[in-house]
Amino acid sequence: MIPKGLFSQISMIVLSVGIIMAFIKPTFDNISVIQDRIEVYKTEHDKVASVNEKLASMVRKTDGVSGDSENRLATYLPDEIDDIVIQRDLMLIIEEAGIKATNVSYEGPGSKGGDTGGLSNSYSFSVSLEGSYEQIKHFFDVLERNNYPLEVSELSVSESEEGFLSAEVKLKTYSFKDEALNKEIEI
Repeated sequence: MIPKGLFSQISMIVLSVGIIMAFIKPTFDNISVIQDRIEVYKTEHDKVASVNEKLASMVRKTDGVSGDSENRLATYLPDEIDDIVIQRDLMLIIEEAGIKATNVSYEGPGSKGGDTGGLSNSYSFSVSLEGSYEQIKHFFDVLERNNYPLEVSELSVSESEEGFLSAEVKLKTYSFKDEALNKEIEI
């Protein structure tokens, strides 16, 4: 026979295990679910903070560009560059200047950013010319008056065998970097 005190102790242990299983374990499970949700919330909050930080950085960058520069960018910079059209226009400029071109080529995209606060892409072109001093000077005059924001990045002039001057000109032009700003926002 089992004494009455031992039976009551065993029944109290069984009852306490039952209480733990019925009431306390679901509460701990609920706390665990809430803690998991808190972790997810913290992770998402960090992502939102990162996006807000990027956005604030881009706003500071665009605020750093003066209004005059913004107007010039909007007026003169195309959204994209068509290298064939620019080469054709360079040939027309060369023709108008009355100078002989031995080479007009697209060298590819250059650096990003530059003096525009990161709002543009640069593209490089190479032009080889041959002519008199006046013809080369007239080429640069016509180049300065064109509608492209062409910038002379390198220039070397030498005397050719026929008594003319040979000029190697590296030009840069720019396009507005709209699609890159959109990519920076994506996560």
